[in-house]
Amino acid sequence: SEEVAVEMKRQHQSTLLYLDAQHPFYNGWPLLPHLSHSDGRKLDVALLWKDKRSGKPVTGTPSSIGYGVFEDPKPGEYNRTAECEQKGHWQYGYLSKLVSQRRKADFALDEERTAAMTRLFCQHKKVRRVLIEPYLKKRLNLENLDNLRHAGCNAVRHDDHIHVELGAN
Repeated sequence: SEEVAVEMKRQHQSTLLYLDAQHPFYNGWPLLPHLSHSDGRKLDVALLWKDKRSGKPVTGTPSSIGYGVFEDPKPGEYNRTAECEQKGHWQYGYLSKLVSQRRKADFALDEERTAAMTRLFCQHKKVRRVLIEPYLKKRLNLENLDNLRHAGCNAVRHDDHIHVELGAN
């Protein structure tokens, strides 16, 4: 929502990158591969990153399209990706095979700003739920947010972006 973008700019001098909301030409038609993005109530927002060498926030993502370069689980964190792929859910991480990974080494997840952004979305009165990978929910200390969930293995990974769903209001 615009209110979250304004607040992130005010608090963190951050610009949010909106990735996908709905096919721009036809109502009820999702922009593939986002089959649920067909009603104008779902929105993907890129995670926030920083330059790995300087530690300074960047505007942009390690991926040229915003998707497909993931913040992988750290050792000791639950690896949902491995579990989903072992269960035969081939689509779960397929974008990493299609999108160049060459810039991944230059970026680090900006945990503070990503947590702040996610929290603002979850607390917004018009947001019904937000999807993120379970290990990021824990790592970013967001476990107290009831409407922050995991999409399940039938979807795609949510560790390069968050998925925001608006309620009926």
